[in-house]
Amino acid sequence: MPRHAPSLRRALILLLGSSTLALPLFLAPAHAQSMLPAAADVRVDASGSTSADASLALLNHQDSGTASIAAQEDTSAVVQMIYGDTDGAIIAAHDNGQLASAVANDASNLLDPGTSRAPANAGLANIQSGNGQISVSLGDRESGHVAGVTVSPQGHLTDSRISVADNAVTGAAMGNRADNRIPADAAMLIGSGVATAGSLGSDHGALGTLALVNSQKLGAPGSDGAPIAAVSSEVASRFGVDGDFDAPGSNISVTDNQQKSLAVANTAASTVEAGSTAGSVALSSDQYGQARILATSDMKLAGKATGDGIATTISGNADTALAVMNDAANAITGTGTAAGVTASGAAAGFAPPIASGQSALASQQFATGSVTASAASRAFPSDIDGDMVASRFSVTENAVSAEASANRAGNQVAAAASAALVNSQGNLARVAAVAVMAEPASFRSVDEGSAIVLDSNSAQSIARGNAADNAMTITGNAVPDGPADAETGSEGAMAMGAAVLVNNQVNAAGITATSSASPPLNLGTVAGATFASTGNSLTAAAVGNMADNSITAPANGAALASSQVNTGAVIATVTGGALAAGDVRSGILTFSGNQLGATAIGNQVVNLVTTGR
Repeated sequence: MPRHAPSLRRALILLLGSSTLALPLFLAPAHAQSMLPAAADVRVDASGSTSADASLALLNHQDSGTASIAAQEDTSAVVQMIYGDTDGAIIAAHDNGQLASAVANDASNLLDPGTSRAPANAGLANIQSGNGQISVSLGDRESGHVAGVTVSPQGHLTDSRISVADNAVTGAAMGNRADNRIPADAAMLIGSGVATAGSLGSDHGALGTLALVNSQKLGAPGSDGAPIAAVSSEVASRFGVDGDFDAPGSNISVTDNQQKSLAVANTAASTVEAGSTAGSVALSSDQYGQARILATSDMKLAGKATGDGIATTISGNADTALAVMNDAANAITGTGTAAGVTASGAAAGFAPPIASGQSALASQQFATGSVTASAASRAFPSDIDGDMVASRFSVTENAVSAEASANRAGNQVAAAASAALVNSQGNLARVAAVAVMAEPASFRSVDEGSAIVLDSNSAQSIARGNAADNAMTITGNAVPDGPADAETGSEGAMAMGAAVLVNNQVNAAGITATSSASPPLNLGTVAGATFASTGNSLTAAAVGNMADNSITAPANGAALASSQVNTGAVIATVTGGALAAGDVRSGILTFSGNQLGATAIGNQVVNLVTTGR
């Protein structure tokens, strides 16, 4: 490292210090100070107060306080009751939908500087906060009032067709949701210079010709230190048939139905589209979550198996539960003409990050409390303990997915000159994901000519403390060739150069992922029938910190520094199903291509730096 480059410890002291002079001196070298243009100054102080000093400004502030926000539905989208005997009928329940949604704060912010009389600079700020309980309840299994689509024949069906397909049930609970965007014809904006994003002395925000700030907070500790805020989405449904009926020679299909349960504390998409000749651009995103996040999805898929000459197909159905504390998608596109501008960035522990360059993007996320996602899908015959005679029960290509993440971020910078991207994530929240795939059925006998097929079904659970996808692309020739400095350690990371990417992740909480197939399938007596379990999979993946970091630049001077620290327990567990059969008389039982996989990783990173030849 060149002698003039600060050590990591000194850089972090400067980063954490309160001096408003030391930080710009560290992040914007002396030769760049004189290039600073008139800039929009958008910042948030420790109390949450926001200010914008700009030619054109948009400020949005929303606070839901301790209010309870709830949405509830306890009925099915469709329940078709078929009375009397039916012969040769076609019964279809397709393309029905149910949605229950609850959001504490929701914003869509667009600041368009225009082209004919564009201002010197522009600033946008979105500030959202709350400390209440947001809940969605869609169906209640205990009361028997569930969502979904069910056909309930009450008589005798002969040579008929019942189809339940392409229906959707969605429950979504969110604390703060925002879409922030600045589209600009950069040629009409003045100046180039240096932008700063993230820490601005004792405040945080963005300083640049175009400046965008997103700040979201959900939750605060109660008197006992436990989180007060909670976001929950609980969905329970049934798709298929119900009731005690005979259906000789009939065909029943339950296909391509979807169910989702989403619970998110903070989510935002922030974009600055600056064209090809813009001045400096700064984007700062800050998300804080201290809450209990819960998403549960319980999906039942019911067909009919016992009887004479019945064919049931349960296929292509999807059951998803997603729980996230903080979720951000940040992007800067199309900036830069100034040569010789040095970019820099630094992040340490849970402290605010800082980024400086002609394009500067800083993203910070902090989570504490708990994040839990649970998805269970059960495909079964509505009749049990009966006899299958020349019938077929097929369960294929159904998917169950549970994902729980404390912090997720996607950060992108595409520029023509110097740029800095800094991602910082800290997690103290317990994270758990549970996925269950079950075919709970019990038969007295499976007789001559009958078949039970379980093929290509999957259940996956994913639990992550911190996850980031950071990508930088420098497309122009304005990037100066020159040395790049980078340093990392357990304290954090810093870098200086023409194109700079810094990733800092700290996970100090337990991460668990569990996938299982249960309960056992009991075939009873098998006589001249077939059973096949092929190509099914159960996977569980638990990760403390994971990141994909990439820089693509046409010249030298690129610097990538990534630091990951995990001190929490990371556990992944998979439990397979079971099959029970009584007497087997000339039957065929096949087990082939089924997969079980459990993966637990403390820290995982892929770093890629590509330069032009």
